[in-house]
Amino acid sequence: MIESFKPIWQIIVYILSIFYGLLLLYSGIKFIISGYSPEQREFAKEWMMNIIIMIVFVQSSYFLYSLLNDLASNLSIGVIGMINPDFFLATATDSASMKVTLILQIPYIILLLVSVILLAVRYLLVSAGIFLFPIGIFLYFIPPLRGYGKFLMNIIFLCMFLPFFQSIILLAGSLISELPVFSTFKTLILAAIFLIINVMFYWAMYYIVTTSAQGISNSTAGKSTVHLHQTVKNIYEKATRDTTPDDESREINMNL
Repeated sequence: MIESFKPIWQIIVYILSIFYGLLLLYSGIKFIISGYSPEQREFAKEWMMNIIIMIVFVQSSYFLYSLLNDLASNLSIGVIGMINPDFFLATATDSASMKVTLILQIPYIILLLVSVILLAVRYLLVSAGIFLFPIGIFLYFIPPLRGYGKFLMNIIFLCMFLPFFQSIILLAGSLISELPVFSTFKTLILAAIFLIINVMFYWAMYYIVTTSAQGISNSTAGKSTVHLHQTVKNIYEKATRDTTPDDESREINMNL
């Protein structure tokens, strides 16, 4: 899965490497012109350290991502292997469980379809993560753009490790369904488990997006973007107000 996206990763890393020299030059100039200011010298040293660490992580991002993805996959596979395969079959053992199964058959199928769609979305995000990961690392180690880097990294780690926690929920549901007192409500337990899994994915994505958006808006780059937007809006409103009635009547006469 990841190997097929390696050429894209190589292109992204090559493009990012163009900025290495510029960032090192910037930090060197900041260090030289800092003079006797301890704060400016520490700022320049921090920039230099961040750039060096960023270069190391970006260049090794493919292997780091593969290692993390293999770890997450093995954790999920290990938990799923403990689940009874018959747990995913909406079967009925008596008349009462048959009634429950028939009532919940359509909702259960809908939940399964939603789960498949979310699984496909996660698969695409994890596949794209191989070339988004170095971009996230690059942005994270640049202080004004750190919010954007954290956003990409959080999305990647969520899609990578969320299945492990979802598999734990599936394991708990399978163990509960094997209890004699809950054997009649197996289909209900299945529907509830998949509903929890789908809601967990949606809530986690919503939480990451909202918190990251708040962090970006509070960052230097976010404030600059908001200020630029407000400036453009003010210029547009001023230009609109400057249209005089004479100009408007002249336009009407020309149309007539």
